[in-house]
Amino acid sequence: MNKIWVTIIILSALYGIFFGNVEEMVNSILNVPKKTLELLLLVGGLMIFWNGIFNIAIESGLIRRLSKLIMPFTKKLFSKLPSDHIVHEYICANICANVLGLGNAATPMGIKALDEMKKLNEEKPVATKSMITLVLLNTTNLTLFPATLFSLREIYKSNINIKLLPFFIVCTILSIFFVLIVDYLFRKFSKED
Repeated sequence: MNKIWVTIIILSALYGIFFGNVEEMVNSILNVPKKTLELLLLVGGLMIFWNGIFNIAIESGLIRRLSKLIMPFTKKLFSKLPSDHIVHEYICANICANVLGLGNAATPMGIKALDEMKKLNEEKPVATKSMITLVLLNTTNLTLFPATLFSLREIYKSNINIKLLPFFIVCTILSIFFVLIVDYLFRKFSKED
């Protein structure tokens, strides 16, 4: 990968020199640290804000109530896991954060769930089917309100068109159904347990 990046940088520099854009190229290079810091502050602030909102939702009991609604679904989907294990709470919290569009807040819960699954798997270095299913769920994540996406669009002064919300919801619903069907088929026809 390093060779690819070095090649891209060299070709870009040669292109800038060959077409007489050296001054613009130098100015762009000198502006990179400033733009990087601005992006870090904006996106970092965004992540802190939404993680704070998620923690408020946890403390208020909202996530616990939402988790109770989806717990029967997760217990069926992750039937190989003990039904009274804390891993189900982590899975539910991860799903709830994704449903609310708080992708960065979902990550710690997903990691905790995977850690618990690894303990149940006796620390073997092989991913279980439950682990794979969780990663697939987390990647496709059903989202009812893409808060992070709308916030990023606001940062970059893009139009926040609320009319797009139904399309986001439909896309995430279709993606999650597709991935669950594919996951089911792989589980069904897989020789391993």
